Amino acid sequence: MVSQRARQERRVLLVHESAQVRASIRRILAEEAAVSVVDEAPDAYTAWERMRLCWPDLVILDVAMQHMDGMSFLRQIMRKRPTPVVICSAFTERNKQLALEALSHGAIAMIYRPAALDVGLGDPQAEDLRRTVRECLEVDAARARRVQRQPANRSDRALPRRGRQSAAVVGIGISTGGPRTLATLLREIALPVPPIVIVQHMPQGFTGPLAERLDRITPLTVQEAVDGMTLRSNHVYIAPAGRHTRLRRRAGDRIAFVIEPGERVRHHMPSVDVLFDSMADQLHARAVGVLMTGMGDDGARGIERLHQRGAVTMVQDEASCVVFGMPKAALARHPRCPTLSVGEIATYLSQLRRYEREALREAG
Repeated sequence: MVSQRARQERRVLLVHESAQVRASIRRILAEEAAVSVVDEAPDAYTAWERMRLCWPDLVILDVAMQHMDGMSFLRQIMRKRPTPVVICSAFTERNKQLALEALSHGAIAMIYRPAALDVGLGDPQAEDLRRTVRECLEVDAARARRVQRQPANRSDRALPRRGRQSAAVVGIGISTGGPRTLATLLREIALPVPPIVIVQHMPQGFTGPLAERLDRITPLTVQEAVDGMTLRSNHVYIAPAGRHTRLRRRAGDRIAFVIEPGERVRHHMPSVDVLFDSMADQLHARAVGVLMTGMGDDGARGIERLHQRGAVTMVQDEASCVVFGMPKAALARHPRCPTLSVGEIATYLSQLRRYEREALREAG
């Protein structure tokens, strides 16, 4: 008979050229309850043959392999049977671009390759790997793929309206499914718009390349935020990974970035809560807070604080989310928060400057 533990275990396949890296990942995941590394392979050809015999619940994949490369293998998995895939590579500049491309072709998340066998079980890198695997196992990859292929649905239903205050900054928190969702959102936003600051959960070294990719597909200027930089309209700023991003008011009503190291908040740095807290403290009703697709609860407390300070807040709807975790956590704290599709969020942000003009006419 199959044991109860065996029935509950989720099956993970490791596909990586390095035997040392595979051994390190196997050792780290051995500490994770209900997760079993059922097989491993040094290349995609071997992995595919083994998957045909026993299909895994999740694949940890090196995106840059010889012979059949990781991207081709990923596309093959998604055509045959969409499955959660976590990218794990030595992230050279080329591999960073490949990893970001993999996210647009169905991969769920990225993790740093463990440094051979010297990662301790209590090391933050090991904790990140276990948490990422645990969370990604809960993702319905087939549904995620359908959602990410959907166009940005617009509608004529009533959107949130501002009061008499103008919107100084839009803050967006996003995680799993974020890069492709952001691409869809930013393509749909019409100028002029206030500055947009985005916290996207991802490993260090990826927020700069992400900004470069997004900058190529939108009329907005997209760049990685820099400490001390003053925010400008029609610009989108990606918070750099590995540090927290806050906003601070300066003389002449200018708003600048404060980017500094610190402790992780809700497992993340940068944290959406940290950004939203600074917006609530510095901007009050002149802020707009948006929480989009992602796992966990980062941003839920911050969006509640923004609402309490008079800011406009909204979350992405479940139908257009790859993972509804972060918006759902926000709604648990702020049940009346408006729930909008990606297209409706884009429509609202595109109308912010018009709302300001209407408010000025009413005030005059």
